[in-house]
Amino acid sequence: MFALEVYSEANTSWAERISAKLRYLAKSKDAALHYSLNNFFYDAVILCARYENEFKPIVEQVHWVVEPVRRSAFFPHNHCAIGRMRVSTDRALEVVFLCMEQMGMAPAAAIASNAITAFRPKLMCMLGMCCGFHTERCSSPSNAGDIIIARETACWEEGRYTTLRDSSEEFRNRAIFRSIDPDLHPRIQQGVENASDVVIPYLRKQYSSRRARRLFEEFGLPEGHLPSIKYGLLVSGSSVVASAQQVEEVLERFPNALGLEMEMFGVYTAAVTSLGRRPNVLGIKGVADFGNGAKHKRLQAFASVAALRTLEALLFQLQS
Repeated sequence: MFALEVYSEANTSWAERISAKLRYLAKSKDAALHYSLNNFFYDAVILCARYENEFKPIVEQVHWVVEPVRRSAFFPHNHCAIGRMRVSTDRALEVVFLCMEQMGMAPAAAIASNAITAFRPKLMCMLGMCCGFHTERCSSPSNAGDIIIARETACWEEGRYTTLRDSSEEFRNRAIFRSIDPDLHPRIQQGVENASDVVIPYLRKQYSSRRARRLFEEFGLPEGHLPSIKYGLLVSGSSVVASAQQVEEVLERFPNALGLEMEMFGVYTAAVTSLGRRPNVLGIKGVADFGNGAKHKRLQAFASVAALRTLEALLFQLQS
């Protein structure tokens, strides 16, 4: 495209040639952008919020075909791992594991949106740990190490406080729900319904380990305990829940909620509002605490790795 044009006052052919090149460059840029927005480059982008208890133990347990690339020009300040993840003996997927390095829905939405634009994945996924509800008020109470797959998500803090005539306050829920993609839902639901054949085989080794036995003994669970795979509403919020009273408040607003965490709604929103060909979105979290103020740090990494194993099982199911 480089050339020298000789200016002339006698004619405008030099200007027409320059204009033709500018039009060509503009059309080429539009074509490249259109191609990028309407094609997928990676099989999955997998987000984690925290480094120490989510990203690090998860990436260490991935079955890599070869050692992954540990840096990205798009995210120079974030930990990442880019490579081929094996989901079976004869199947491997091109994936990007990306650590947000912080918590919250706003960072999750921003980083997920940028990751979708940069990597163009077929699947945008969020892995890690969450708070489960160990109370009878919950429609499906959780035990330590159970798995919650987000069929839908919402922000439990979204609403309006109104002062009533008696000076008391009432919270009016205005939450917007984001749901799993309609084409993905039946296949995930089938995998959950057949969890004993589809998911549990991927988890059995981890849950029968010596480490698991020590953890479950602490929570009063029997030896050989296996997790429940739950599929339903996982709510998000910017506040850390650390009291039984707060848990009751969340369940009062969302009676069908199975658990809560701090990023999922942002990730689902980023996927739903992305430009061009949209990725499917999936969130999987392992239960690491019950929102009562007791944070079980040894369980956090264990629950995060369990979320990874569940994802591997579901990816194998989706690729079948």
